[in-house]
Amino acid sequence: MFGIGGGELLIILIIAFVLIGPDKFPEIAKSFGKSMRTFKDTGSEIKKTIYEEVKKNDLDNITIITDLQADIKKATKDLNPINEIKKMTYDMNPLNDLKNVTKDIDLKPNLNKIEQELTNIDNSVDTKSKNSDTIS
Repeated sequence: MFGIGGGELLIILIIAFVLIGPDKFPEIAKSFGKSMRTFKDTGSEIKKTIYEEVKKNDLDNITIITDLQADIKKATKDLNPINEIKKMTYDMNPLNDLKNVTKDIDLKPNLNKIEQELTNIDNSVDTKSKNSDTIS
């Protein structure tokens, strides 16, 4: 407790009992116990308040650090030379322009024409091969 062992505490209680007397000793012990309990509760409240303030400040600091990390990532992403090179090569690639142009073109009618022409070619080849078979 206060650096007092069990034997020392017993001697103090016996001396207090003899000095105070058996009539008032229970009343004084009761008030001493209440005082100690109040002192302990006050200490616990102070600890709790300090802990909550430290925790709150730590959470505020963590939030600030997280925001700073996000800002740094965003800033360094914009400054990354590899991203700049990718942007430049993308802009310089002529196929990207072709992709943008072909997005607007509807290829289905052209595919139908090509299929029709291939069918015509196949038919003409079949006709020529039949004619050559008949000639031989």
